[in-house]
Amino acid sequence: MASPPTSSHLWWFIDSAGNPIDRPAEWINAYVEVDVDSHEWESVEVRVQGVALSVQARKVGDRARVVVPWERSPAGRYRIEVTTPVGSARQEVVVRPTKISQTELDAIVVDLETRLAPTIALALQRMGAFAGLKINPPGDTTLAAEMQRVRVAVKGDDRVRGLLSLMGDISRDPHRRLHANEPWVKTERARRPSPTRLAAAFAKPDNLGVGQRPLAVADRRVEHTYDVYENRLLKLYLARLDARLRRLRSVATDLAKDALAAEAYELHQDLERKAASATFLREVAVPAHGPSQVSMVLLKRPDYRAMLASYKRFHRHMTVVLDDPLLDAPLSDVPNLYELWGTLKAAESLVAVAAELGFQVTSNELVRRRAGDLRLVSRGANLRLTHPETGVVVVFREQSSYVPSGSGLRSITFSQVPDISVEIRRHGSPIDLYLFDPKYKVQPKSSGDDDQDGDVELFPGGPKKVDIDKMHAYRDAIRRSDGSRAVRYAAILYPGEERSFTDGLAALQCRPAKSAELGETLGSLMGEWLS
Repeated sequence: MASPPTSSHLWWFIDSAGNPIDRPAEWINAYVEVDVDSHEWESVEVRVQGVALSVQARKVGDRARVVVPWERSPAGRYRIEVTTPVGSARQEVVVRPTKISQTELDAIVVDLETRLAPTIALALQRMGAFAGLKINPPGDTTLAAEMQRVRVAVKGDDRVRGLLSLMGDISRDPHRRLHANEPWVKTERARRPSPTRLAAAFAKPDNLGVGQRPLAVADRRVEHTYDVYENRLLKLYLARLDARLRRLRSVATDLAKDALAAEAYELHQDLERKAASATFLREVAVPAHGPSQVSMVLLKRPDYRAMLASYKRFHRHMTVVLDDPLLDAPLSDVPNLYELWGTLKAAESLVAVAAELGFQVTSNELVRRRAGDLRLVSRGANLRLTHPETGVVVVFREQSSYVPSGSGLRSITFSQVPDISVEIRRHGSPIDLYLFDPKYKVQPKSSGDDDQDGDVELFPGGPKKVDIDKMHAYRDAIRRSDGSRAVRYAAILYPGEERSFTDGLAALQCRPAKSAELGETLGSLMGEWLS
């Protein structure tokens, strides 16, 4: 046994030979070893993500140990809690991805955070959506640049005052107004019964007492309220900065940008303390939209006028953001984060090609306006485009279900749910269907690697057999109403080597290090289909 353990050194990771390791690799077996004698194994409890795991006393390597098998797991964050007779410890462990590099993971997060949403929105605007709006272009936005933008909003600079300073001034004399209210109260406690609602008091069920006298009446009261337009705008601004700082801190932490994460945390703490001291905001509601008018208070009071100027500078143009909880903690689920990125890369290529060819937006559920911003919807969104001259209709769907009982396109076997469906309808011709499935899986290059699906090694470094089989299933099962096959092309997007099997069945390399090549491939395919 080692020296007496402390609460911070109760356990560690070991590999299958018993050698200590810093952390498990993605999709590789390992063990959590607990620092207790082997006969004490029953007194140990180990939980991962809140789920109790099986504790064992067994020989690993050269000696008997108390261990918990660490099953093959994808990249992500894992919360580990260990309890022993001498103490307990809790720690979060990050399993880094191996199918893509850390640099590529950083690029995926930056793409999702800052580039893909505005790029797609601008292409949709070229096709007639969001008329009259000025949309922020993606530019060369980085986390550091976004932090600078938020820093100025919170602390100010030589051009505008920051929200911290402004909230202090506003809190000393927040704007309020008189508000008429007519609550129902017992008749004997009423001070100014509302004459216009006396008839309602007599008509109200079970409200008449002795002598047909109302038991309760609407009592007219006039009170001061802080829930006014100007304070709602302040609270909206505060809520947006709060959400942005939370997101920036989470992303910076996962990308190991410690200085940015620390600054985001400090700014967030400062903002929370200032908001807590502004007690008048507790009765103020958050509006659904940004400022739609400029009131006399916003014009005449210097503190409110400065707050409006700061708000407008922060929202200089319409901001487009990706609305997905995965970005709140990017390393919590790397496979789904990668697949989300692949889906949006396909959407980006489609709208870029369609805009060049002159298509127009006829139905848009992909980018929606909400709370003053444009939100790129990442799950279950549809987009419909029409060419004004040829009449060709293109429908982009995410997670669309093709079921046996469906009309039009349907499955002749079981329900089929491809990640990305592109339906193309030409006048006088049957619907053609083109499918993509992003997959964070690669066939292992050597035995003992991450063959979590048990596939045979047909193409080391290439696609998994199970994923290509799924493309076969889509192609064979999804039919038109006349029974003919509808799928003209089906491919997976994955971080391995590109493979083409037959005409219309492929595995396309999809990784940030070769993003330009992916864009060219997808653009060429979609240009051919749409034209």
